[in-house]
Amino acid sequence: MIKIIQYFNIFLLSIHHEAYRNDFFAADNVPEIRRRQIWNDINSAAESGWDFSSRWLSNSKTMDTIETSNIVPVDLNALMCWNMEILAHLHGEIGDTNRRAEINIERAKFVDTFEAVFFDDREGSWFDFNLNTGERVDDTYPSIAVPLFTECYSSLNSPMLVEVLGTLQCKGLLQFPGGIPARLLLFIYFNCI
Repeated sequence: MIKIIQYFNIFLLSIHHEAYRNDFFAADNVPEIRRRQIWNDINSAAESGWDFSSRWLSNSKTMDTIETSNIVPVDLNALMCWNMEILAHLHGEIGDTNRRAEINIERAKFVDTFEAVFFDDREGSWFDFNLNTGERVDDTYPSIAVPLFTECYSSLNSPMLVEVLGTLQCKGLLQFPGGIPARLLLFIYFNCI
């Protein structure tokens, strides 16, 4: 089984220019080594496109708990899975059927790893994975739906798709007329378990 997963980890170890003052104060009261890691994680969060989302914070509240480089995002990996499908298709289009077959085999292995790392049978959905704790992050973000669009799941596992839709409905992500919220921080759904 392929064990490669993707995550954001930018090694600038300095304050990013877009929010110099905020970044400086976010790491003001921590030891120097932790300060550099905070700046690294802030830069990584900025690269992710989810700047300063509670998704990257271990306590969901304060920037000094940012740990972007410890979070393996389900959406990033689902997009990488989709890229493999696109590459296989393109190789087929140019007549390189051997390379297409190789990429399809790699993608099938990646899907197995993807499901093992990100899918929570109990919750019925995919979740980010925390490298530090070795556990899935059970917070609900719209990113848990990305594998549905990138088709990063076993084609023989259609009950999983029904479970994921049920989880999205149960967690309340599909009931907002203005669109899907980035996070349901204030809501607790006890009936989802």
